[in-house]
Amino acid sequence: MRYNYKYRLDPPEALSETLLHHVDTCRQLYNHVLYKLTEAGEIPARYKVQGTLPDLKSWWGDLNDVHSKVLQMV
Repeated sequence: MRYNYKYRLDPPEALSETLLHHVDTCRQLYNHVLYKLTEAGEIPARYKVQGTLPDLKSWWGDLNDVHSKVLQMV
């Protein structure tokens, strides 16, 4: 029988704030892209949407704090 173990992490306050900032930035990016997709009325390919990330990064400074792979998965 395989057991699943649960681990509780207690990060320092600075790391906790950084992680919350990353989650909030990802949430805002998701909502922004969702708004743009419903505004356009069509669903483009995933790679086309991911291709707009460099333009968004130059426009939206908070996206530079989050790793690019994380933003691509959002």
